[in-house]
Amino acid sequence: MPRISYESAAAGAEGRLSRRDAARFLGTQSKTLAEWKRTGKGPPSHKIGGMCFYYTDDLRAYVRKAAGRDN
Repeated sequence: MPRISYESAAAGAEGRLSRRDAARFLGTQSKTLAEWKRTGKGPPSHKIGGMCFYYTDDLRAYVRKAAGRDN
């Protein structure tokens, strides 16, 4: 599954991505993000109207933290 660029991700509605697109951004699968949400791991997610989404800024912060570059 190819990663999507930050610029493409930020073009989403107010910098939001669906779980599927957030998973592509992180280079993982959407079911992995669902499991992370269930266990309290991974980037923060938000739910509106039954839809789960992720802010691109949160995803970038998560990647920086996971890489040990969160300063």
